[in-house]
Amino acid sequence: MKNLNIEDINLELIPPCVLQDVDKRISDWRSMGGKDSDPYIQQQLRYLKRVELMANNAADTLTYF
Repeated sequence: MKNLNIEDINLELIPPCVLQDVDKRISDWRSMGGKDSDPYIQQQLRYLKRVELMANNAADTLTYF
């Protein structure tokens, strides 16, 4: 599986509450000694990418109504 970067995600499609949640999770992870290269960070980025894709699909669907 390809590693994601934050630049791979269209953050404008992500609801602010989701961004705040992921930011807090990553901040907490780092404060406990976690590194940016840890699999946990990739897990969080994959979650953001899934939310982006769902938001994009929802926006496409709404244009048909």
